[in-house]
Order: sequence, then C-alpha cells, then structure tokens
Amino acid sequence: MSEKSLQSAQQLRQPRGAIRINGTVVQGWTELEVNNNIFYHADTFRIQFALSMLPVEHDQSWWSKQRSVSVEVFVGFPADPERYSVDDLDSLIYGNVDEIDIDPVGGVMELHGRDLTSLLIDTKATEDFRNRRSYEIATIIAERHGLTPIVTKTKAISGSLYQIDHARLRHQQSEWDLLTKEAQKEQYVVYVKGRE
Repeated sequence: MSEKSLQSAQQLRQPRGAIRINGTVVQGWTELEVNNNIFYHADTFRIQFALSMLPVEHDQSWWSKQRSVSVEVFVGFPADPERYSVDDLDSLIYGNVDEIDIDPVGGVMELHGRDLTSLLIDTKATEDFRNRRSYEIATIIAERHGLTPIVTKTKAISGSLYQIDHARLRHQQSEWDLLTKEAQKEQYVVYVKGRE
C-alpha cells in the first residue's frame, strides 16, 4: 500500500460523535451504542460518560434533579475531524432516557433510552376514534405527543360498523399497537424518525 493510499484510508476512518442532552451538547462521553430495530419496535441507545469528565453544569447533582432527559446522538465523518460541530454530523437517534445508572466506584454513568416511539408504546389508547380513517388516527396521536405527522392519506374508515357509526374498539392496547395494526391493515408501515 502506498503512502498516499494509506493516508487516504486513515482520513476516511475518523468517525466523530456528539451527544446533545436537553438541547445542549455535553462532553465527557466515552462510549455510545445505538440499536436501530426493525419496524414496530423502538430504537434504543446506551451512552457511557466518565464522571470525572462531565462538565460542572451536568454533574451528578444535575442528573439527580431531572424529571425527563432528551438525548440526540450525532455521528459522522466531518471534513475536519479536529474542528466540527453537530451540523457536520448526522442525527442517529433522538429519544428519551429511561434509566440512569451511576457507578461511583467505576467512575462512570450510563444512560439507557429509546427513541420517541416509546411515547406511543408507553401510552394506552383511550379513545374510540369514531368514523376516523387510519391517517387521521395517526395524525391525532402524533400531534398529541408533539410529533410532526408525515402520513399517507388512507381511504378506509377504521374499526367496525355499528348501526351508522364506525368505532375502533379498545382492547387495553398501546397507541403504538393501535397504529401498527392500522398500518398493517392499510398495507403501510409506521415508524418514528427523530421528531416525525
């Protein structure tokens, strides 16, 4: 291998990452793992921080006071691997932290969480959605959780016909289960990407 091709190979192999927590880029992470699942499941993440490298404004005390924590993971191959920002990287996952594990002896903290599909998985469907089409149900549920709906208009009315009303009966299912069943019935797929 020539020196030039070796140099080119080294430049191509310099991935970089950044973690944004509650809208602020936070330094001090040492490991990150993102699992992109097939449709119908939430993508997950695990991020490890060195406690000694956490910025003062995000120390252990700060973490203990948070009611909810949003995380966005960015990765990529910036043109200048020494000077880059999140604008030079691709957003890999956006979601909420489900669990924070702090190991003071090992000097590490781990965040475990899921993408925003988790909002729909964790919420029981409580509405009948009378005389609604599948895309209308998807739009209502997405907007309820602050998500931007990107939906294809469907034609069939959801549920079963009772006299003159169509009703979608609830069976103690999550909003996510309701949406995936509606998508399957219409021969579509449903998923959450970022905030959409």
